[in-house]
Amino acid sequence: METICRRLELYFEHVQPAYPLFRKPQPGEKCSAAHIPPRLKMAIFCVSSRFASRQGTEPLPSQSEFAERADNSGYKRELDLNEIKTCLLLCLHYFSESLNWHTLAEVGKLTRMAHLYGLRYLEQQENGVFWQDGAVLECDPEEWRNVWWCVYALDTCCNALTVTSHSFASGLQKTALSMTSVAEFTNSSHIDLESLSEEPQYLPSATSKYWETMSRIFDRPSCRSRNLYIATSALMRAATDVRCLVQQQNCNEDLNRRLRELETDYAAVRLALPAWYSNPSRNLASGETEREHQDRLDTLLLSYCACLTISITAARSVISDSLDDSYLKLQEHWQTILAKVHEIVLVIQNWKPQYFSFMNPMCSYIVFLTGSVVALDRAMHLGTQPALSNASGDLNLMMLFLRQVGCYWAVGMWLIPLESK
Repeated sequence: METICRRLELYFEHVQPAYPLFRKPQPGEKCSAAHIPPRLKMAIFCVSSRFASRQGTEPLPSQSEFAERADNSGYKRELDLNEIKTCLLLCLHYFSESLNWHTLAEVGKLTRMAHLYGLRYLEQQENGVFWQDGAVLECDPEEWRNVWWCVYALDTCCNALTVTSHSFASGLQKTALSMTSVAEFTNSSHIDLESLSEEPQYLPSATSKYWETMSRIFDRPSCRSRNLYIATSALMRAATDVRCLVQQQNCNEDLNRRLRELETDYAAVRLALPAWYSNPSRNLASGETEREHQDRLDTLLLSYCACLTISITAARSVISDSLDDSYLKLQEHWQTILAKVHEIVLVIQNWKPQYFSFMNPMCSYIVFLTGSVVALDRAMHLGTQPALSNASGDLNLMMLFLRQVGCYWAVGMWLIPLESK
């Protein structure tokens, strides 16, 4: 029993900050795993046990063995929140091992499950139904929101990597952003959202801009970190959608307009937030904690990756251009891409060693993309000798970053050989 409790505690210590799915037992309550379905329990251990060896605990089955036990437990016939949490944690495990067709298929299935559950849940809320057959619904609004936005973020990463449109899951615009911080959610048995004075916040609609949403989120410090990351995920999704369209067809006037709007909106986001927010150094003047600093670096990595995606898409839109100056335009776009890469490198330079045991492993793919651009630039010899020297230093830094990730998440070690090629 003590070992089981420790495995659960490892989840709260290392994974919950990025994937806040559960609440901790309250003070005075015994650690009880009896109420956790076996399949969900194995999925939790699948992601938490990778940290156990560093805690001096007894030998445990491997992460893959826990995942296999969860798979062998079979799916529940009725869709509920525990099943969505289970599939989410297994997808996180698959993603942290490698990227293949099975991982992509599982994420697609997870997104559809969460979408179906979310539509039913929102319908119940709109109709004022919070209990069914004499029993309270299985989760409160804040728990569902946290689960949904975790699925949303994972799906964002999956579609960005595969350059796939996010046309699905568009029916949940009425799902509000988190109303509380991760710490508040984790350490409370239930949150009475009616007692909160703030109005719910939502992702931007078709008539609003990302910078307006980001600005409103920043003005609410209690849940700022989490919601800024979610809003940045929405910006990443928009960038991926445009990139997908440009890849599928020649860039037309409508796509050029959408691309320009996205570039303008991204620039406006940076101006709408305080200048220190875009500075990857820890803001000691405002008393920024290490946890807050790491959360901000996570968001900056995703934000700069969205900007890099926009720049790559803009360059691709010029490739089919038959104008005489298209080559010069491509050179200009390439320099813009390298400037965006430099911003990501600055974030990596400010990443502290202690952050790796609490990080979102999806950051590895952003670092890999960044390294690929640097490696391509070095291979083409598009710079002076000092610039090439800087490129080698940046590549070494990124491979060391991936190696540190690999101490906990296998994806880091899996990407290093690809990066070196």
